[in-house]
Amino acid sequence: MMSLNFLDEQHLLFTFEMPGLLYRQQNGAEDELDRKIRAFVLVLPSGTVEADSVWNIRVHSNLYRVESLDNGHFFLNDGNDLMQGDADLDLKPALHFPGPLLSWGSDPTGGLLTTLSQDPTEVDKNISLSASGKSSLPRQTRLVLRTINRNTNALLSVVQLPSISTLSVNVSGYLTAERIKGTIWAIKLNHFTGPIEELTRVDSSCTPTARFISTSTIYMETCVGFLPALSILDLATHKHWDRTTPGELLCPLLTASRSGNRFIRETFAGHAWINPSLKCESIDTDGQVISVYDSKNGKVKLTAPATPAVVSGGNISISPSGQRVAIFDAGVIKVFDLSP
Repeated sequence: MMSLNFLDEQHLLFTFEMPGLLYRQQNGAEDELDRKIRAFVLVLPSGTVEADSVWNIRVHSNLYRVESLDNGHFFLNDGNDLMQGDADLDLKPALHFPGPLLSWGSDPTGGLLTTLSQDPTEVDKNISLSASGKSSLPRQTRLVLRTINRNTNALLSVVQLPSISTLSVNVSGYLTAERIKGTIWAIKLNHFTGPIEELTRVDSSCTPTARFISTSTIYMETCVGFLPALSILDLATHKHWDRTTPGELLCPLLTASRSGNRFIRETFAGHAWINPSLKCESIDTDGQVISVYDSKNGKVKLTAPATPAVVSGGNISISPSGQRVAIFDAGVIKVFDLSP
């Protein structure tokens, strides 16, 4: 487990799991273990260590993630808690959940937070199902998705999910993809207050993904046969650009700069065609390919390798302005200064 995160343009947070025995607390779940995490704040471009610390973190199902916030702060998960840290590497609880926190994400402005937790069934029974189907979890737990206003801690929505899912939000609502007929899909904005709005339709042989990379710009990934196709559009459904990518580049991860002007697409590098039905954890690969795109025109600003492959991400970061990229490759942190 590891993470790279720009706290600002000159400071990079680097964390990794320290080797040693893993401890399970007596009251912890079978898939929860206590981990020791070493953390450093590095000053760029010199690489000088400005702060360092060791954290004792409870990790559920090997799910560990760090997310940069404004003003040199960051979030990380610790069992049922979302912790907030600062540039001195001091941690304090930000939010507590009834069950283990599995994932979370912020909208491009940082004002909204979506969280996914595995809650006991006796908590908040009066919530609506977002989709039909049986949950893949044991009967005593369920997946609960919450949307929270970070400025007021007001709870905007609570939805039960039948399976693990990730939603992309902006200040108005969250994005979903709904099949219309055959390979035609509708990308919809589900407003927190108000009707569901159809933004555009796409032709895709796989379930498309859509994500806000700024408050008014949406990244979409579809399939043309087995080839991934990338596109960017604004909320008026004006498509800025689109392109297909090599089919052997699978299991994409997306990381956008805070300004939304650039984003990183991280994929597995295969030597030959790989069956897309395989789970990412089952693919034998030597590493990942890192591609940095300009959101406005789709121009590739940087292509670089990252080894070893990290399925859950955390081995790359892009600065708030999009001018710097950090990549963990072959045991070394490499920092690239990109042209405007």
